[in-house]
Amino acid sequence: MAGEPARRQNRRADPRSLQADANSYLVAPCENADEVWDQIQSHLETVFAAELADWCEDESTWPELHPDIFHEWFDIELSSVITDLSEDALVRELPPDYPAQLTAQAA
Repeated sequence: MAGEPARRQNRRADPRSLQADANSYLVAPCENADEVWDQIQSHLETVFAAELADWCEDESTWPELHPDIFHEWFDIELSSVITDLSEDALVRELPPDYPAQLTAQAA
């Protein structure tokens, strides 16, 4: 369907191709990598839910949002530089039925 993320359109995509188009998450400024990892850990459930929602909106089919499962399923790569070339504000497009508690944290 037009407008849906490619991952939803092709749920059987090759994992390597999915890694080439991975989601990125911004964190607050940090002094070192340990602080970045602390922020990631504090938002892990939110990130896990967002990643699962890209694949399946039926939360009843999701596994437990446990850190061990997250780390088994996903790789995290840190990037210390981001350059915004747009003059528009950063916005995450969320489906209208996206869970309210995640919307508040992800926006």
